[in-house]
Amino acid sequence: MYNLARKTFFLISLAAVFFSSTAPYIEAQGSLSLSVGHSAQVQRRLSLADSWQNRRHGTQNLTSLTPQERRVLIDTYWGEGESTEEKLRIFDKFWSYADSKYAAFQGVDVDWNALRTKYRPEVAAGVSRGRFAAIMNQLAIALREPHTQALDLVVNVFTVPEPGVPSLAVGDTSFNPSGACTTTQADGTSLVYSAMPDHPLGLEPGDVVLGYEGRPWNVLYKELLAEEIPLWPLYWGGSTTSFAHSFQSSATINWHLFDSIDVQKASGSVVSVPTNLMPGPLWYGFCSEQLPIAGVDFPVGTWEQAVSSGVVAGTNVGYVYVWAWGPDSEIEFESQLRELIQVRGVDSLIIDFRFNTGGFLHASQKGLAALFDHPQPTVGFDIRRV
Repeated sequence: MYNLARKTFFLISLAAVFFSSTAPYIEAQGSLSLSVGHSAQVQRRLSLADSWQNRRHGTQNLTSLTPQERRVLIDTYWGEGESTEEKLRIFDKFWSYADSKYAAFQGVDVDWNALRTKYRPEVAAGVSRGRFAAIMNQLAIALREPHTQALDLVVNVFTVPEPGVPSLAVGDTSFNPSGACTTTQADGTSLVYSAMPDHPLGLEPGDVVLGYEGRPWNVLYKELLAEEIPLWPLYWGGSTTSFAHSFQSSATINWHLFDSIDVQKASGSVVSVPTNLMPGPLWYGFCSEQLPIAGVDFPVGTWEQAVSSGVVAGTNVGYVYVWAWGPDSEIEFESQLRELIQVRGVDSLIIDFRFNTGGFLHASQKGLAALFDHPQPTVGFDIRRV
């Protein structure tokens, strides 16, 4: 990895990560190293967002505007940005690298050439910074690979969603600016499974977020996504179901777009609550789409100390969490498995890898070797051959 000065975009996994003159940036070829330290990257971006001096605060919720008015707001909010020549260079680099190197086009319903035909003339004719960020976001999500993103650091990272910010937030897990953690239900609604005490919107575990202003969230997010407003992304899922899950579970973090939120309380009553009760972004965590288990603590960290274990209360069942494959996770995972099996003599094991901020791809193998007599393939690599 190496630094580049005076760049505003970063393209991760496929082409490069570029950095602006206002903050440290990294360029990296390939994808293997980029999942390392995801939680550290998230915390870093939140710190940079808090210190960003040019953030603009607004009060107007976007649903009071027409799509055309929202496009004007996107154009004016972040300004002109880089020159058209620079925008075309970034566009061409990302598109061309994906066209020649991307190894996961199979099974993806995307006409990559058609996207270039659609968007490049628009960029060449001149677009604002916000519109260009949205175009690059559209290219990235079309690939359905969450490690492959094209982001303007100011637009897509440092400008945290709040009233007046024309962006669609996606990625409910990790650090959440809504003060509540939600997960998707089968009907497309979002179940609140954790919330800060005395939440300004009255959200409590067991509540269900139905949508906003009388309309279902799983309809609203699709309309906004189709409208191509810029994204504020932590991640999105790769498969059709996980892609939908990423947006559906992000209902609460998009409170800034609407005047009221519709909630079915745990009691069964349905209420509409004004979103202006929110004082601004409320950082709440940690959202992992997991519920506490008696006798088993969550990991302390999401990079270092990302492994924890215990015995489920009232049983002799061992339970192991791994939230990341950081520098110590390989040793921690193996030692905690051996503690449960050889010292505590559990009857069975539950190994929970569901929440995973990434890391060293082979770090689980030493621990899994304690469970299997023969090597078990757990990781595979594909290389694009043209």
